[in-house]
Formats: sequence, C-alpha cells, structure tokens
Amino acid sequence: MANIPGISGYVQPGVFARDRVSSRGVSLSGGLRLACIMGEGLREEIIVSPAVGGGRDGLASVSPTGSGDGRFFKLSSAPVISGRTELYLNNSLLFGIQETVIDTAGFDQGFDYRINIETGVIELQGASIGDQDGRRYSASALNVGTGFLPSGICGTLGDIISIVDENAPAERWTIKCVSVIRDDNGDPIPGRSTFTAVGSVSGQINDDSGRPVTFSSSYYTSSAGAVSGNKVTSDHGLVVAAGADWGEGVATLRAGDQTVGTTDTFVINGNLIAQGQVLPGDELCVDGYVGHEIDSLAFDGSATTITLTSDSLELSLEADEGGSWTTAGWDIRASNVLIDDEAVPHDALTGTPDTEGSFSSASVGKIVALCGAGNVDSGLFKVSAVTSSRRLRVHKLGDKTAGFSEMEDSLNEGIGQNGLEFHMLETNGVLLFGIKEIAAAGEEVITPFEVGDKFFIDINSRILKAGDELSAKYISELDMNDPEFFDSAIQLQAKHGGPSTGNTLSLGAQMAFENGAPGVLAMQCKPPVPRRTSVTLIEEIDSNGDGGFAGCTGGAANCEVDDLKLIIPRPITGLRSGRPSGGTSVNIFSVRNGVENQIFPNKTGFYNTQLESEVTQLDFVSSSDFSFGYTVINTGFDVIGSGLNGSLATESGTTTFSTLELDFDAEHIGYEIVITSMENAGGDVLSSALEISTALFDEEKDPVLIIGGIVSDAEVSVLDTIALAGFEDVQFFVRNPADTTNVDAALLLHRDLVGSGVIAQGDGIRISYIDENDADFFDTNWFSALEVLEAHNAQMLVPLPNQSISSIFRAAVSHCENMSTIANQKERMALIGAQRGVTTAALIGQEEIAVEDIGIIEGIQGDDPEEVLSGNIEDLVNFKLNDNYTSNRAVFFWPDEIVRSINGTNTKIHGFYTAAAAAGWLSATQNIAIPLTHKTLSGFSILRDKMLRDVTKNSLGSVGATMLVPVTGGGKVLAGRTTSTSGFVEDEEISVMFIRDRVKQNLRDAMRSFIGRVQDENTVPLMGLRAQSVMSGMISQGLVSSYKDITVERDKVDPRQMNVFLRFVPAYPINYVYIDIEVGIQ
Repeated sequence: MANIPGISGYVQPGVFARDRVSSRGVSLSGGLRLACIMGEGLREEIIVSPAVGGGRDGLASVSPTGSGDGRFFKLSSAPVISGRTELYLNNSLLFGIQETVIDTAGFDQGFDYRINIETGVIELQGASIGDQDGRRYSASALNVGTGFLPSGICGTLGDIISIVDENAPAERWTIKCVSVIRDDNGDPIPGRSTFTAVGSVSGQINDDSGRPVTFSSSYYTSSAGAVSGNKVTSDHGLVVAAGADWGEGVATLRAGDQTVGTTDTFVINGNLIAQGQVLPGDELCVDGYVGHEIDSLAFDGSATTITLTSDSLELSLEADEGGSWTTAGWDIRASNVLIDDEAVPHDALTGTPDTEGSFSSASVGKIVALCGAGNVDSGLFKVSAVTSSRRLRVHKLGDKTAGFSEMEDSLNEGIGQNGLEFHMLETNGVLLFGIKEIAAAGEEVITPFEVGDKFFIDINSRILKAGDELSAKYISELDMNDPEFFDSAIQLQAKHGGPSTGNTLSLGAQMAFENGAPGVLAMQCKPPVPRRTSVTLIEEIDSNGDGGFAGCTGGAANCEVDDLKLIIPRPITGLRSGRPSGGTSVNIFSVRNGVENQIFPNKTGFYNTQLESEVTQLDFVSSSDFSFGYTVINTGFDVIGSGLNGSLATESGTTTFSTLELDFDAEHIGYEIVITSMENAGGDVLSSALEISTALFDEEKDPVLIIGGIVSDAEVSVLDTIALAGFEDVQFFVRNPADTTNVDAALLLHRDLVGSGVIAQGDGIRISYIDENDADFFDTNWFSALEVLEAHNAQMLVPLPNQSISSIFRAAVSHCENMSTIANQKERMALIGAQRGVTTAALIGQEEIAVEDIGIIEGIQGDDPEEVLSGNIEDLVNFKLNDNYTSNRAVFFWPDEIVRSINGTNTKIHGFYTAAAAAGWLSATQNIAIPLTHKTLSGFSILRDKMLRDVTKNSLGSVGATMLVPVTGGGKVLAGRTTSTSGFVEDEEISVMFIRDRVKQNLRDAMRSFIGRVQDENTVPLMGLRAQSVMSGMISQGLVSSYKDITVERDKVDPRQMNVFLRFVPAYPINYVYIDIEVGIQ
C-alpha cells in the first residue's frame, strides 16, 4: 500500500504533495487562477423578432398540421424545467399551462399558450371571439335598426358567431351597414341590407376579384334540414332525375369513338338543364349498375346530352347497329344535397318545390353551419350551387372534395339524415356570422337597418402581428449542473440569461468580469429548496364591509362545505399549477385587523379521491375524525351520481358492482366508481382509503373501480378482479374521469377552526405552499452541484445563493477543504461573505439572531416574519464568524449589503457579491503573490451606514472577516485574509495560500513524468534536480524567497514510492510598517 499521509487503502499511481506551516508567485498567464461562479440562472431567448404577422411566423416542423399556423414555436434548449418558463409578448408576461401533448385539439382559452416541457414546443392561443358583457358582439347605441347577430350553440361547432381563421390576430371588427334596398315608398326592405367588416388590424378584406367582401342581412335558420345519403352514391344518393319521369334515355356512341363496347354519352329527351336539379359531379345509374360520374350537360333544343367523366358506360347486347341502346331504367343521384324540409316535394320535371323556400342565387358562397345529429357530424359547408329554393349543393368548407359524414339512406330513399338544425351564415375568411333583419313567424317585429348601423366583434388571440416580439425566459435541464468556461459576459448571458437579483449566476459573473476576470467557470445550480407560492384566498374585510371570511350561518356547528372550501387560484406567473404538492404542507395564515398570524391545523393527506363528492366533503368538515384539520382536494370532477347501498360480487373471475340508486348506460363505460365506505362479510365497516384499497386490491391505492361493461341498468362489470366477495352497504359516487375541464385544487377546512375562533368572520386568509410543478426542482445545499465540481479544476469557488445561504456557504467551504487534500489534489478556496441583515455584532459574537429573522435572511422559511414563527425569541442562531467558518480555505467578505445598478436600477444586494468582484480581481492578477489587501474592487457602492469605528473594524478582522470600506465606484479591501484561526500567517494570508497551492501543483507536475519508470541509480539525483529547478524558477518568479533541504529517498514502507522533501519560505506581503522615531539630540 502507498505510504502517503492522509490516504488509507489502495490509491491509483500518481504524484501527491502536502505542505505544512513551519512554526518559527510567479508571473502567470491570466485566468490560471480560475474562479467558478455558482448561482441560479434563467435563459433568455428571443423566439421571434420582429414578427411578419398574418400567421406566417410559426415553425412548421413542430406544428401538428405540418405548417407553422402562426402559433407553433420551439425553445432552442429542451427539455425545460417544470414550472419555470415565462413567455413574453412585447415584454408583457403571458399566462400559460404545461401539457404533455400538443395537437390540433386546442386548449383552454383561459390560457395564452401551452408548452410541452419535454420538447420545448410552444403553441400560442389561436383566435377566439371575445366576450362583451356576456355576449359575443355589441351593437352601437346609435343603431336605427333592431336587427342583430344571431348567437347560439350549433352542435360541436360551438357558437355560430365564430372564427374561421385560427391564426387571426387580436383586433376589433366593425360590422357596418353601407347600403339598404328601399321599396317604392322609400322604406328599407328587410333582408336586403349590405354590411362591410373592417378589422382594426386586418382592415378590409377583399375577395379574389379585389372587391370588398360584404355581408347581407338575410340570415336564415331551420330545424327541418335533411341531407342526402352518400356512402355509395348510386345506392344511397338522392334521386334528382329518373327515367320513370323523363322517359327513355339513350346510351350512344359518339362519332369516332373507338371503344365500341362502352360509351361516355347518354341522351335524354327534354331539358335537364332547365330542370336545374342535375349538376356535374352527380352520378348516372343505368339499370341498377354502378354509377358513372357526370362531367357535363348540354341541351340542343330537344334533348339533353350527358357526358360522363369516363368512357365506362357499357352498351347492352341489345344495342342497335349504330351502337345505340335505349333504356328507361336510369336515374341520376346526388350525394351533396342539403334540403330545407324534405317533406316538401319537388316537381320531377320542373325541379320546383310545392312551396317556396328561402334559398336563392344569393345563397351561393354562403356558409351552412350544420349542427349535427344522428348520422351527421356537425360541420361547416360552403354553398356551391342552388338547385331550388329548398335545395342546396354544398361541400366541406376549405375542401371541395369532402362532404357530409358517410351514411346510407336509412331513413327515406336518398335521405341520410333529417330533422337537422342548420344556419345560413357568411364569412370573410376570418369571421363567421349571420345578420338577422327578418323576423320569423311569431317573433317580435324587427326595425330595418339604416346606413351607418354598426356591430362590433372582438377577437382574442395571441397570434403574432407584424412587428411583434415573442421572447421567453426558462431553465433548460441541459444547463443544470453543467459547468462551462466563458471568456466574456455576453457569451455567458447567452446561455444563462441576463443579470438580476434572481439570476445570481449572471450577476456574479458580470461583477467578476468587471473586475478583470479573463474568464470564469459558470455553474448553474438548482434552488436549494423548492419554491413556495403565496396566494391570498380571501382579502380581509375592508372599511366598506367588503371581503373577509363570510362565516357560517347559524354558527360553526352549521358550517357547510361551501363555507369552508376555498378554491386555490392558479398563479399567473411561472407555469405553476395552483396545486400544492401532496408530500408537503400548506402554511395557513389568518389576517385580522391588518395583523397576520399563522395557524397550525392538522394535515390530512391531499387529493383523497374519497373527498371529491359533496357528501364526503361535508363529513370531513363536520366529523370529529378530522378535528381541527385541513386538507387539499380536487374540485370540478363531473360526479354523475352517488349512493349508500351498493354491493360488490365476484363470480367466474368477473367482479360486478350493483346498485338500484343509479341507472347505468353504455356511455358510462370508462367512468370511475369511488368507494367511500363498505361493509365486509364479517360485518366490519371499512371507511378509510387504506382499509378499502387493502380489502379490494391487497395494496394501498385509490379506492377506485373502473366500469368495464354494462350488465343491466343496475349492474356493471369492473376492470379490476377482486378476489374477495360479499361487500355490502357500499357507499360510493360515480365520476367521469375524462371531464377535467374545471378541476382545480381547493383548501378544505374543518369547522373547529371557526368554532375555536382561529378563523372568524371578516378575516382574510392567505396560504403559502409548494406547487406540484415545483416540488422536485431543488438541490439541498447544492450538494449535487458541488459533487459535479469535484471533477473540474477551479482555484476559487464563489457560491451566490438566494436561499439556505449559510448552509450552502458551509457546504462550499467543506468542499474546498475536501478537494484540497493530498488525495484529491484540486486545491481551491471558497469566497463567501455576509448576507443582508447579519449585523457586525452578530459576526463578532456580541449578539445572536432570532430564528424568525434568520428565516428572512436565509430566504427559506417564508415571505415575512409572520410566516417564520412570529415572536419566537427563544430560538436564537449564532452567527459568530470564527464559530462557523474557521478555515484557511475560506475568505469571508463584509459589508453585509452593497448597492449595484442592475438593468439601470440601483438595487441593494447581499454583501457576499463582493466575493465575485474579488474573484475577478484575483483571477486577473497575474502574480499570485500580490495580496488582496488595499486593492479596490469596482462595480458597486457601499452606503455610508457601513462605515464603522476602528474598534469594530479590528473586531471584524480578528474573527476572520475581509472588510471593504467605501470608495468611489466600489470598495477598498482593508486586509485580505482567510477565516483561519490557526495563528499562522501562512494560513491567514490569501496570497500565501495560493503560493502554497502553486508550489504543490508545480512539484506534482514536475514529478509526474517519473510515474511508470524503473528506479535506478539516477532516479534520486534526477528527482532532486527536478525539484531544485522548480523551486529556483519560483524564486525567479517572485513566489518563493528561499528554499532548502531538498531530499529524495525511497519510502521505507512501500519501495515503489519515492519521497521528496523540501523547505521553502513564501513571498510574504507587506501588511504593516512600523516607524520607530526617537526625538532629541544625544
């Protein structure tokens, strides 16, 4: 085994060195004393600037549609940390949500954007109609006409006042009447007014011909709509002409047709074009054969010639010598017909309905909102042709090749679905709406419009407009605990973000660069404790009697769930979920007469599925089992019913649940049965989630059964098979797990808190908690970060925490001591300092600090003293410097507070930031023998209240503090020293410590080439000469004053080990000059 002091057990071959202080630098390239700045960072990224607008800024590669859509973007460094992304539009913070899937389904319009934190993909909220006092539009108070924009839900389409272009920008549209048609008396004719739509951003939209898109006041709706079958047009389409009405048709060869067995021509006597029901695209069916698509129709004065799209009509064996074949067994069918009331017949020859409808040639180009029912899905369809006042030809909006949902004509011949509601609307490519000016039968008379009448529609949207800037601040997982060298602040800030009080890494690095650092090793750390979220649930009652806890009608004994269930709002910043993490506690405060007091109720486990119904919540509020307690519950699940008398049975491997209290249907498959209580075969009542789940599943889990099938109205099978049977008197509720639209978290309190007076009527209530999105993002005392740094070389460590400050400083000092051992060979020093609020008396040891104040100083327990055990003066903390940091590997800077201009604002920050400035100066100083004493550090100001008496300065120095005094633009170091209390100058002087480290490093480097050689008679002299050369060089470089007693010998324990010994005197700094003056003449 190697015989090296400080190392036990096996060690890999290498060169090791130690130095000892006897009792009685060299000119280096900049940056060899490398400073590692440790702190929290926040990436800043410009995603788009300036935006092109018009939906042209999105990133097609991340869009679920394959096009940018103006909404989809991607952060450059993903995955990102949960809950830490901030998205800004023109420097305004947006409100977002985290989701794992970003697809075409959209998301809750209450949010401005959503982000997938694994991929970094962002989707901005698309366009939607803005609310105007509960309506989707507003009318000018000066309008003459009383017409309006109809509004209402149309199947799955939503409201009929809607958006066609999801990439429309946020703007206000003005819908203005520009003309009216008048009768002979000069009165406006209802339904004949014309409107334009002008957007505040988009302006006037023109059609393909360059004419302004206009809207008419001819809105129409019906609930008697019907659509043609379309699964197989020749079998299920609507018959629009037939041989039974028109007589025989003739399939004939055209002149020059070379395919004598087939033809594309069919001739019918009469004028099908004038009849108006047959259009190109319809299918001709002859003698029941498969249909042939019609390409065109032509009338020659006596007969209509139908030309097919293909030469596919087979000629019968009965064809005459000329190739013609006559048959009466033909019909023409259409699959894209919308009918207004199929009960009104059409004349087969004229194509006109028995009673006139509301369609006209003006209907072409309008949009039909089909509300869907039965076989037909809801959808928007564009009118391509009008074949009668009751029949339209339509296609899917945006796709001329698509039509209705596929269906047979199962209701009536040619009819796929009837009894449909539809609305005739108009669009300019952005908005979709109708304007109603004609009152239906039984409706109130509508006053016609006049020119100048206006309506207003607002669009809410986060789609970028021209010139917009979209930016983000976030934390990339790739940046965490990933030390990287930077030789400029600009490069560092490109990765870790700009300096701020929250971005301690960039702030400290900036100060290091300002003081000359040629480079820094930047280490972005996690926060040492999870972030806490503070939110006021109820404001204290004000002087007007508004606000405050409402209390319970009839006293605490009559408290209801609604009295004691307080919804926790989702915070606007930081992508927090508004849901306290289940493994943590919620700090609860009552506010009375402006004074905040923390209360300490008993916690019951959060998010208990048994507490998602009003019945079980009432039990929690009132039961003595939860006395003086609180919990956090889910809200908003769709509970379809509950009961007290269910039963569970298992037979042939299938478990069924039965009850007469609910009527089960097929739609309930997949719903969840939550069991709140049950009785086993032995008569024992099981009521806790643990008891129930253990009995059902033999493990601890939510007492939830999933419905797998419907046996009868009163019985369902469940997916889980339960080995035991015979559970009776099952108390339960059934919920729809898919309906999570309104699921929030709520604080649920026990009524004892009201009965005891802890919470009283008029009180305010505030809570602080650790959000679910924040619960896992922390690194206690930066242990993981410091562990990563064990593999990296840095001579100075500058930790800049915002929380757990003292603990992190202690961990950093311990790290430096450990890394400076003989075994680890990575000598370094921790540069730390005083945090705001730690007084000089506390550092000297003249006073201790109360724990509630330490909570504020350390930044961990709460937001204010009331949250850290207000008034507790018994628990005191000792901040005396030489009781906490007594190491030659630590430098502790004072004052406790400095002022620095951060982004143009003078800001008070912790005094330990001077350590970053000192690290920059030391890193820039090429000669490591030059002491820090009496050097000026820049980039900050020290306020006048930090100017101390000499006796206090000396007291601070005696306990190991390196003190700065104010000078213009910075601070001057009085005496640079470590916190060592060994009494040896060589341990106290910063410069001497660096020289000692350099001597060891240089000797190790010099001797490393001997590792792996064979010992011979030249080994000892060569190693001695190498040591002598190193030490002579250090004398010439001004690091060492003298050296002697170089000896080299083989170790007496392990013959494979060579021991080198020497003594040296470092270059000491001048700290004191004593002038002894004798006055008088001898």
